[in-house]
Amino acid sequence: MKARYIIIPLIFILVLTSLFFWWRNSANQVIKYDLFEVRRGSVASTVSVSGSVVSYQKLELGFLSPGIIRSVKVEVGDIVESGDLLASLDSALLYQQAASSRANLAGAQAMYDKVFNSLREIDRQVLNNTLEQSKITLDSARNNLNNTMRSSDLEINNAQTSLNNAQIAYGNALDIYNAMQYTISQPVEIAKIALDSANTILYNAQNNYYSIINLYNLGQASISDVQQAQIVLTNADTAHKNAQVNYNTALQQTSIGKINAKTNLDAANSALMMAENAYSTVLISTDIKINNMQNALLSAQSGYDLAISRHNQSLASPHASDINSALAQVNAAKAGLGIIQTQIAQSNLYAPISGTITMVNIKLRELSGISNSITLETAEDLLIEANISEVDINAIAIDQNVKIEFDAFMDNSEIRGKVINIDPAATIILGTINYKVTILPEENYMYIRPSMTADLEILTQQKEEVLFVPRRSLSRQNNGYTAKILTIDGPKEVDIEVGLIGNNEIEIISGLKIGDQIILGEL
Repeated sequence: MKARYIIIPLIFILVLTSLFFWWRNSANQVIKYDLFEVRRGSVASTVSVSGSVVSYQKLELGFLSPGIIRSVKVEVGDIVESGDLLASLDSALLYQQAASSRANLAGAQAMYDKVFNSLREIDRQVLNNTLEQSKITLDSARNNLNNTMRSSDLEINNAQTSLNNAQIAYGNALDIYNAMQYTISQPVEIAKIALDSANTILYNAQNNYYSIINLYNLGQASISDVQQAQIVLTNADTAHKNAQVNYNTALQQTSIGKINAKTNLDAANSALMMAENAYSTVLISTDIKINNMQNALLSAQSGYDLAISRHNQSLASPHASDINSALAQVNAAKAGLGIIQTQIAQSNLYAPISGTITMVNIKLRELSGISNSITLETAEDLLIEANISEVDINAIAIDQNVKIEFDAFMDNSEIRGKVINIDPAATIILGTINYKVTILPEENYMYIRPSMTADLEILTQQKEEVLFVPRRSLSRQNNGYTAKILTIDGPKEVDIEVGLIGNNEIEIISGLKIGDQIILGEL
């Protein structure tokens, strides 16, 4: 009892002593801050985006008129020189027309030369031969057109027949598919009924067996009754298992049947689509052939009419009108030959510049369109294009400096560039308004390739030797900024007027001076 009276006061004294030392240490503790000293330096504002490398020149080349591809001389990746032949169309008919036009020109020139002299017998023979040749050419052109129209009708009829057969086959396949949906499902329904019946029989056999067992235990049934109930239960269980196997087999066979029916239907549908495409191709091809033959007929008719005119004029005495007419005929023949020669020249596709082939969209013996067939790009003088959002585009200007880094270069090397173009028209990307900006690298780095990804940092504004602090050191208050500085009396909040707001720093106009200690936070 006495010991307790001594221990309690001692504990009380120890607690008071601990509280006193804790209070003294807390009163003497000094708060430490993370500080930044206001000084002069550089403040920069940039816009960071991703861009891609593009060629200075990218030409999408194509033929001026459609035709059948006769040759393709280049592949993707080939380097070509200006003037190299890239591809050509089948121009056999044009060469025939050119030969006819040269004959017409020769006849016109001969007529012009002879109009000043009396015609000789040999001159009349030339005119007659020209007329006869023109008549042969006209008849040949007419026969070619008729033959082409007949062959085209046959091709169209064959394609139409194939299309009709494919449509019928698809209809039959669809009917079979629909009919089989019911037929295939019947074995499953029958097996399901048998399984349900087996379940019922098994359930009844189990109940009967347990009832006999209970009666046997009560002495109301014999062992033979139990054995008979056991046999019935075993048979019912065997029948149930067989019904379950039959039901699973029917399900599997039904699934296979449906898959086979769907496969046949898909095959018929594919055949129908191929027949439709073949029919469309035949229509286009026959239209082109008939149009070419009609043009050849018109040219032959013109040549024949001209030959008749020359022949008739040869029978009259030459005069000024004859001379003018002969000259006009020579000029007309020259013009006709020039048109055909131009068409022949246009049937060949040449490289207008030196560069690399980046796309070939044509194949031999296919019908070419007049859209892009071959893409040719320059391998040097590469540019970088980037899409700038409408939020940042007003800060971008021509000749702004750009820092460029490429994801493909592991050494994080960077090059410099300048903004050389800003598209005035907007580009909508995923519902966002953007404007395309083009950057020219100041050096042609040998490892840069088209379509490479580049990280761009565009310097939009920069000031040197200005007072600045980190942006995170200021707080936004209403329409201005405030900062906490450390004074002799402790932290003090002051109003700040700011200038250029950079990416990490901010320019100070007033409110701070060199050497002020800005409080960034407590340590």
